[in-house]
Formats: sequence, structure tokens, C-alpha cells
Amino acid sequence: MPIAAFISVSHASDAVTPGRPATAIRPGLGIQPARWAAVAVLLAVLLAVVWLGQTLALRYQVGQQSSQANQDAAAHMASQLSVDQPSRPFVQVRLALWGGLMSGAEFRWLDAEGAVLARQSGASLAADRAIDRAIDHAVDEAAAAPSWFVRLAPLAIAAGVAPLADEGKAGTLWLRRPTTDAWAGLWQAAQQQALVLAMLGAGMVAALQFAALRQRRQTTGHATELAAQLRGLGTGAAQLPLLSVGPALRPLALAVQSVAEQRAALIRAHVEQMEVLRRYAHADALTGLPNRRIFTADLDEALADSAGPGGVGLLLLRVRDLYGMNLRHGHVRTDQILLTMTELLRAYPRQVGGCRLGRLNGSDFALLLPVMGQAETTARSLLAALQPMLSPLDAASGVAIGAAELLRPTDGATALSMADEALARAEVNGRFGMETIRTTPPASSGGQTRWLVAIHQALDQGRTRLDERPVRGADSRLLHLDCTLQLQLNEAGPFEPAARWFALAVRTRLAAAADSRAVGLALRAIATDDQARSLQLAGESLLTPGFVDDVTAQLTRVPQLACRLWLALPEAVACDHTVLLREAAGRWRACGARFALAQAGDRLSRTPQLLDLGLDCVRVHPRYVAGIAQPGNQDAQRFLRALVQLVQGVGLQIAADGVSSAQDLALLWSSGFDAASGPALVGDADLDDADIDTDFVDDPSTTGTSAVCPLEEEIS
Repeated sequence: MPIAAFISVSHASDAVTPGRPATAIRPGLGIQPARWAAVAVLLAVLLAVVWLGQTLALRYQVGQQSSQANQDAAAHMASQLSVDQPSRPFVQVRLALWGGLMSGAEFRWLDAEGAVLARQSGASLAADRAIDRAIDHAVDEAAAAPSWFVRLAPLAIAAGVAPLADEGKAGTLWLRRPTTDAWAGLWQAAQQQALVLAMLGAGMVAALQFAALRQRRQTTGHATELAAQLRGLGTGAAQLPLLSVGPALRPLALAVQSVAEQRAALIRAHVEQMEVLRRYAHADALTGLPNRRIFTADLDEALADSAGPGGVGLLLLRVRDLYGMNLRHGHVRTDQILLTMTELLRAYPRQVGGCRLGRLNGSDFALLLPVMGQAETTARSLLAALQPMLSPLDAASGVAIGAAELLRPTDGATALSMADEALARAEVNGRFGMETIRTTPPASSGGQTRWLVAIHQALDQGRTRLDERPVRGADSRLLHLDCTLQLQLNEAGPFEPAARWFALAVRTRLAAAADSRAVGLALRAIATDDQARSLQLAGESLLTPGFVDDVTAQLTRVPQLACRLWLALPEAVACDHTVLLREAAGRWRACGARFALAQAGDRLSRTPQLLDLGLDCVRVHPRYVAGIAQPGNQDAQRFLRALVQLVQGVGLQIAADGVSSAQDLALLWSSGFDAASGPALVGDADLDDADIDTDFVDDPSTTGTSAVCPLEEEIS
């Protein structure tokens, strides 16, 4: 197996060892010691083989060069001796002279039969041959190469032979130079090659180690991400793109993605079923408008004392002789007319914030205007738009509109009764009639500017407190206190609920300052009694620059208290500013706080991505639980049960806000809700009197919230 492949397989097997957490991979070498030793041995053997092959090749070259040097020296000496036609004594003298100059060299002059005519020393021929064998097989003590190297790479050096006549007879000059220089050169070259190969091996080891460490980091990162995504499957926070992983982790990544896709498909199917149930339970089947129960809940909320000062306008619009229109023109044509009217009426909620539209029954529509003084004008505009559409049909078709100007506080039943009285009067005023009933508004209390100055001064001087209501679980256990900020607008006056002044605070961009003050009050209240609390923040606060940083700083300073604080933002903000809300939720949860989606239900079934915001809880809007236990609301009950299954199925808690009756509360517990709040929860058995409707008053001397911008600058 190639070394790189061996490392890759070894490394991958380490990263996916069963039962070993991906984040607990041992740092250090990229390969385990045993495998590293195997790689080192394999590399050493490979380099040794290369070195031996190169050394043997060098040995052959050195032998050839030394043999050629002997031959050249013998030819040169023979040519010099031949010029003088030497005698044996002369040659002997010359050979002795050359032997002194070439230490260790052997010279012989041989006749045609091989007998020695002259040589450098007077040794016998037998001794000469013994010396030859010693030179061929023994180690020269003066050689620079070690003995093991000489035995490993013996040199084959041929003696130099040249013709040298002896008194006209054929003869031969034999020459062998010493091998010391050859061995020294060969050993030096072998050492140089060994050094080069060692450096090459070290470079290969470093490269392999770097590749192994890099692969380990990549595999560890992928394994950690896969583990996080697997954990996210249980909380609804997993988003699983196909990872660019190696072959070892790709099957696991594909398996995880397959599970996530199956889970997402199940959620989509569940959401589609929930949307069908929502339409049956809360919307008119033909027009998709809120039905009577939902519209009445919205009307009660708009007319409550906590909704603030002023009043609203309510219009009841009745299509005359709808039954006769079905008979005369058919259901298809009549349905088209109703849908056209619906689109005309939808223009008001689309253009006016706080405006609500509903279909109370087959022929009656209701339009809630968020302010007084506009009901009669709106009714006239609607009549002017509907008359050209209905007049050509027949003499019996038409529209009657009853308008009522209503003051808070009142209830939805009274408001509908007044509007119905106006509608009854309008029906006797011809095919297209209208009537308006007005209530007298109270004397002005100083106008908007006075309210705004009072809000600013209350925040700046710390005349604030928290109004607290219990949130309970199905076992009646107190889970936490739901808090809203109240202001003492006049120094000697009562504390006013947020609904009376918060709209003006939003208009002058004081909402963030108010919410920041509420967070500080809640944290100090937790420090006082160690009771968990929750706050619903305004969407306008989230959009204010620096608000998220300010809340994060407060939570960071007291992490032991932040873990007992719930923060919530409305569902509408989550839909319109998902990225900003996800960032805020991540930062606040990192400080220990818990995060909830409030006023949920309108878009939750149509936008399941809202569940993937780092939530801990979903709080259902009161309109979806009001009167849920009354007969005939089976569709609404099925919707709530489906909503519970969806939310709890992704690991979140679900709570109901504004529960007003014990019957509704019992039905919610049987449907699987985790918590609830509202009038039905106040006064339960195990809640002490001190825990019910408690107030935490701000202390101006100790408050540490951010400064409020001057009101005069905001107004200007």
C-alpha cells in the first residue's frame, strides 16, 4: 500500500472510531505511534535500498576510472622506457624511482612467458602473487573507508598493461596503483548520497506529517459539525447541507442528510395539515378572513382597558338578500361577488396598522378601525365603491353598513351590539344605507406632547415598576412571573400599564429605553427573590441600533441571574426580521437567558422556519385560545393539538397566553400545553398572595440602565 494511502486510511479510521466523541480526538501527531513506526521503517528501508543501489553504481564507475588510470599510467611509462631500449638494470632503477614517487604502487616487467624481468622490490613471483591476492581481498589499513563498507562494495580495479620489449623480445609492463584514493572517493560519494537521501526522507516525513495533521483537522471539523447537526435534529435547529468530506465520512454525512430530509419532509407535511386545520378553525372557508370567534377575540383585546386611551371604530357590513342572490345568480356568481368585496375590504388592513377584518357569517363582514373619528367616513367610502358593483345585478341586491364609534374600556359584545343597532337602522334606509352611532369622548388631558413629556420624565427619573402575573405548568406549579413595565406618568398619580403609553413611546423611539429599563428591573427582581421572570420586548426595540448590545451587556454582568430570565419577541418581528432576531437570540442565550416566540399562531403554521431561531418556547396568541372549550370549536381544538405536536416535536415548549376561563385552561392541559398564563391562572391553590400581581418598583438611585435621549430633541 502506498505511504500516503496508508496514512489516509489510518487517519480516517481514527476519526470515526465507534464510541469515541469527535471532539475528543487526541492532539499531537497526525498518526498513532504504532502506525507512525511502521511508516518510518518502510521509509527507511526504501531509502536504504536507494542508497545501496546508488553506491553500487558508484562502485562500478570508480572501478572503471581506476582501471583506466592504471592502463594510462602503464602505457605512458612503457613509452618512456621504450625510447631508450632499456636493459634490465636500467628498468629496475627506473621502476624503483617511480615506486618512490608513487607510494604503494606495484611495477613489474614481464617477458613473453610471464617471468619477472624487473620489479619495484625483490620479492619472488610466489610472493608477488600472494601480494596480489592480498591486495584483491584484504582491506588496506590506510584506506579511508570502513571495513564493512569495503566488504559491502568491493572494487574491481584492473592493472594497467603495456608492451615493453626486452632486447628485441616481446615483453610487458604491469602496473597497479594503490586503491586507497579510490576507496576514499567512493566512501565520500556514498556519504554525500546518504546525506541527500536523509534530507529527502526528512522532507517526506515532514510533508506526510503535515498532510496527516491537516487531514485530521479537516476530519475532526467535519465530525464535529456532523455531531452538532445530529444534536440539532432533536431541537429543530439542524440545517444539513451535504458536507464536502472525504470518503471516510461521506457515508455518515449522506446518512445524516437523509435523516434530516426525512424529518423536514415530515414537518412540511405536518405544517400543511396544520394550515388546513387553521383555515377550518379560524378562517372563513370562502374568503380566508378570520371567523367570528377570532374577530371577537381581537375586538375584546382592542377595547380592553390595557389597550390604552382613546377609542376605535367598528363597521358591520351586511350584503342584502344573499340567499336570494344565490337563487337568482347561482352560487358561483355570488361567491365571485363576495370575493371581490373581500378584496376591497382587505385594502384597509393592508394600509392601516391595527385594522382588523373578519366575516361573522355568510352575509355579514366586520371592520375594526384602530382610532375613533373615521368610522362614518370609511362607511361612506365603502358604499361609494360597492354601489356600482351591486346595483346592476337586480333590484334586491345591496349593502347596509352600521358604524359605531367606541371608547375604551368596553367589551366586544357591547361593541357588536352597538354596531348591530346602527346596522338595523341602516337597513331601513334603502338598498345602500348607512348609520353611525357615536359615544362622547372625554375632555382632552393635555394632548400628545404632554403624554410624551410624561413618558420621558418617568423613564428618566426611574418612576417605573413591573406588573407581574403568574405562568404555571399543567401541575399548577409556578414556573415564572410574566412581567410588563408600568410608568408613573404623574408623580402623585397611579402607575399606568404599557398599553396606555407604549404606542407613543414607539412613535418617539423611546421603546428601546423602556424595554432596556424593564430588563434591568427584572434582573434586580430575580436577585431579590430568586424567582424566574419573563419579559416580552417590542419589535421596535429590536430594530433600534445598540439595543441588542445593551441587553447583552446587562445579561453578561450577572450571568447567575440571566439564566432565570425569559425574553420574548413577537412572531411578526420574527417573520419580517428573521436574521436580526436569530442573532439577538443567539447572543442572549449565550449569556444564559432563555428565548421565546410570543403572539404566535398567525404565521407559525405557514412559516415552519420560525421554529429554527434558537428558541426555547412558543407562546400562542390569546385569540387562538379564547373560548376554545365552547361547543362547536372542534376544528380549533384540532388545530391546537396539531400545533402542540409540531412545537414539541422539535424539542420546544409551548405555552398559552391570556387564558380567561377554567374550561379553556382544562382543555389546553389535556391538549398537551406545557404552560399557560392569564386570568384563569391567578388565584390558583399553591401561589402565595405575595406572588400574585406583585410589583417591583424601580429605585432611581440604583438603576443602571442606559440614558434616555431628550424628549424635546425627539419631538423636534
